[in-house]
Amino acid sequence: MKEIVVIAGAGALGALGRHAVNSWAVRTFAGGFYYGTFFVNVVGCFLFGLLMAFAAEAGFPPKTIRLALGVGFLGSFTTFSTFGYETVYAFERGLPGTALIIVASNIIVGLTMVWGGMMLGRLLAQGV
Repeated sequence: MKEIVVIAGAGALGALGRHAVNSWAVRTFAGGFYYGTFFVNVVGCFLFGLLMAFAAEAGFPPKTIRLALGVGFLGSFTTFSTFGYETVYAFERGLPGTALIIVASNIIVGLTMVWGGMMLGRLLAQGV
């Protein structure tokens, strides 16, 4: 139960952090590129990789803090960080095929699901 509370609390902070970064990016940058999303994904990937590698090598921080930072905060700040980590980890373990499947399936299925969700949302909005 303690881990769930810690993850939930850190997740709330990550969501607020993502919102703050996106709001800042909208105010700061012009154009159609999603700078806020790009920034949180890039920073989140770096921090997730840093956390996981440091924890694996140093055995620190404790599991509860790793869960709070990795699953909670960074997982809410961006899920792209986990995707990036799992892909690189598969390559490092000598599983390039698995890594490519991770990339292809997440991109293809993810984009397909976004499209499907958009289509359903539009239909529902039209009262069909």
